[in-house]
Parts: sequence; structure tokens; C-alpha cells
Amino acid sequence: MKRFFKIDYYVQAFTLISILILLPFIYTITPRYFLLLYFIAGMIQLFSYVLRLTMRYRKSILFKLYGWSILPVWAALFTGWYGYVQNSDFIICLCLFILIAALFYSPVMAILYVLDCRRVYKASVYRIQKFLQLVNK
Repeated sequence: MKRFFKIDYYVQAFTLISILILLPFIYTITPRYFLLLYFIAGMIQLFSYVLRLTMRYRKSILFKLYGWSILPVWAALFTGWYGYVQNSDFIICLCLFILIAALFYSPVMAILYVLDCRRVYKASVYRIQKFLQLVNK
């Protein structure tokens, strides 16, 4: 599990830093791909979130808050697509409201998720080091 936390932390940090670096360049070159960066980071974090959700360790409040705030965004995407197929204006408007609100809070949640990944990784390393010190005595 320690190896997963380590890989997860570095993937999340690399993705976030890469997107922050690429964001101005992509926006100036092709603004229509601007939202693509949101979905790339979101898909990677959603995959990580689902994997971490199934693991047996103590989840932090930040981890739970991330889930409660980001999962409705993905549900709105799929529900909005269904509303588009069914030609329902109410469903589309509701989903667009959720998605537009997420444009403002999802970058903050992404940064907090990376910080939570770091905290979990550091805690797992500390526990293993503490265990090895007890065994070696």
C-alpha cells in the first residue's frame, strides 16, 4: 500500500504541476482546449479517488470532502449528456449550473487532494519506519 501511495502522490503532483505550467500556453494558443485540462486532471484524480476509496485505511475529512464535491460533477456530466439525448432543457440547465460552479471550486479541490495524497504517503512512510525501529530493537 505504501508503494501505491507513493506512486499516487507523484502522479497527482506531476499532473497538477504540468497543468499549471501548460495552462497559459494552451489558453493563448488554442482556448478551446482550455477545459480539456480540467477533464484530464479530473479523470486522473477520479481514478485515484476510486482506488483509494476501496483501500482499507483511515480516510481524512479532506478526502471525504473531495468526494462529496467532485463526484456530483461527474454525475452532472453523464446526466447532462442524457438530458441532451432526451432533449430535456431542465436537466441540461441543472447540469450546466453544477459544471459552471465546479469551474471555480475544482482547482482548489485538486490542490487539496494532492496535499491529502502527500499527507497519506508521508504517514505511511512514518508508520513503516516506526515499525522497523520497533522490530530492530
